[in-house]
Amino acid sequence: HRFRCPRHTQAPSFVPQASANCLAPSSSSALWGTLSFFLYHKPPVPGSPASLFRSCPSSFPWDQPSGNQRGKETHVTDGIQQCLLRSFLVKKDGLFRSPTSLFRFYEEGFLQLPTRREAEARVMEGAQPDQPGPAPPQIPLEWPQDGNLTLGWIRGMTAAFDWSSRNLPPSEFPSVLPFPALLRLLLSASNILHKEPNCVRIDVGGGGDPSPSVVVVGDVHGQLHDLIFLLEDAGFPSEDRFFVFNGDYVDRGAWGLETFLLVLAWKVFLPQRVFLLRGNHESKYCTAVYGFEQEVIAKYGDRGQQVYRKFLRCFEGLPLASVIAGSIYTAHGGLFRGEMVFPLKKSKGKRGRKVVSSTDKKPLTLGSFEELSKARRTVLDPPWEGSNLIPGDVLWSDPSLSHGISLNKERGIGLLWGPDVTNDFLRRNNLKLIIRSHEGPDARDKRSDLAGMHKGYTVDHEVESGNLVTLFSAPDYPQFQAALVRCCEDFLYRRASLDYSFKKILQGKNRGWCMVEPRLQR
Repeated sequence: HRFRCPRHTQAPSFVPQASANCLAPSSSSALWGTLSFFLYHKPPVPGSPASLFRSCPSSFPWDQPSGNQRGKETHVTDGIQQCLLRSFLVKKDGLFRSPTSLFRFYEEGFLQLPTRREAEARVMEGAQPDQPGPAPPQIPLEWPQDGNLTLGWIRGMTAAFDWSSRNLPPSEFPSVLPFPALLRLLLSASNILHKEPNCVRIDVGGGGDPSPSVVVVGDVHGQLHDLIFLLEDAGFPSEDRFFVFNGDYVDRGAWGLETFLLVLAWKVFLPQRVFLLRGNHESKYCTAVYGFEQEVIAKYGDRGQQVYRKFLRCFEGLPLASVIAGSIYTAHGGLFRGEMVFPLKKSKGKRGRKVVSSTDKKPLTLGSFEELSKARRTVLDPPWEGSNLIPGDVLWSDPSLSHGISLNKERGIGLLWGPDVTNDFLRRNNLKLIIRSHEGPDARDKRSDLAGMHKGYTVDHEVESGNLVTLFSAPDYPQFQAALVRCCEDFLYRRASLDYSFKKILQGKNRGWCMVEPRLQR
């Protein structure tokens, strides 16, 4: 098979690494897919000229932090980076301690701040920083009369969300997407999601021209502008380009609502090409603690709680996992335990016997796809005790370098599993790769056993039957290069990093791989 370079609507340049090391097992196995890592974002550029960002004070009116952050002055470029991309809603030592303080920051008038990407583009093009921005798109968005979404409608929605995020305070978001159109979108998507199985089987076909490809995206956490860029760079979903989103669309970032609505619109438009999996943040508990609930209320006011409940209904319907081309298992957290037969105890009430959890007394075993298919996923918060533990495992578990399966005591829910378990899971299910997400650079900084997440992905287990990869796609979370994974059908794979600003793909001679030309390396 020969690699066919996917077409791109926008092309940043690669910074090529040394020879592309094939991560696949050495044994000649059945057809399973090409996997490439594309790092589409770079860390903030220190010392960026403040004049690019219009006239602003060197510090912003956020709530005064406590502890060693008290009185800290933040450079204007750092503040903009925090405002537009940083995950600040959850960090206890961050500059924004709550969504409320973030939204007050917007209301103070700092709404016309371009992103770093826009500012650099203006410098490259010789434009003046104070030139007026683009005209507002067609708003409000109206639901199509026939109920069928089109590519043009989604592009219009993307433009409207992008413009409003830079020019309108959160409280005016209903003027962009009115309440009736919002409900129609949530209902349409929810109906599709609830009909899908717990583990979606994605058959990408093959043999066509162009060859089909699959783009797997990790956590995005409300970073709308980076999601928009990702879609433009990777190429929009189409008949020959599949997308698998691996959960955690909301919380922490300021535009979780827009981010999730955008991927829902793509799901409604191309339900057999776009697949949305559930992350641990698509739950009532996480969205109440880490900002999404307050974001919805800030944007929809008196109707905020009603809108929030509709989102929770969508979260319940998200599938837990997928299998791509019969060979790649994707899930937000990872693997899961087998079902346990718990002892039944009699109670004095009329209900008679009840199920009692006794996980600490029974050995943990690896679960099967049959058990995964029977799990009840339509719960607001996956339980950490009882008999329905598989959803919590799939969403919250983490890999480890220690052999075997154990309870994830650090998180209080889910499992830890070692390389031997990864090998067993791949072997018994005839798989070659596991792609999971769930851990960003902050989580990995607390772990000494696994590699850091500062490139946006790590290869955590390399075993005889295949590999385990952790993928995280939220740039500047903080200061790291995010990643997305492209799986193509010729079943070789390589790694490459890229500068997001420019790209030129050349036809290569080495097994038909894409060769890249570096440009404007800084």
